[in-house]
Amino acid sequence: MLTEGKLESAKARFALQKIYLKDLSFESPISRLAGALVNISRFDLDFDTVVTKFENNLYEVCLNLTGKGLNEDEEVIYLIEVAQAGFFLQEGEIEEELVRKITLADCPAILYPYVRETVDSVLVRGGWPPVTISHVDFTESYMKSLKS
Repeated sequence: MLTEGKLESAKARFALQKIYLKDLSFESPISRLAGALVNISRFDLDFDTVVTKFENNLYEVCLNLTGKGLNEDEEVIYLIEVAQAGFFLQEGEIEEELVRKITLADCPAILYPYVRETVDSVLVRGGWPPVTISHVDFTESYMKSLKS
């Protein structure tokens, strides 16, 4: 059962220890004055998840987002890259395949709202309108990756 950032069973649990912003980059190659005259026609984004296991069953899960604001001519108006990470602790025995599912589906789902908030905040501070990043079903993405 996944509750409040923890996966628990009778013998084991996978618990969130800390969430932090690992890396952030924002580029807006045109000036703000020009930006006032430019319409963003599309926001393209890609996600990637990187899992690193440390000693004592501690896992760092890093959800990476790269987003591009494009104009009508498909020119990049701004580029944002966010690496939102968290430390998760495994206590007790959990099957390796379940740990893989937890770290590649459940943990990114916990980190996702933080990525969305960071993107929104940075774009507004950069002088651009916020974007609405829709829900991502990390479990579905994980299941599709198993089939490929």
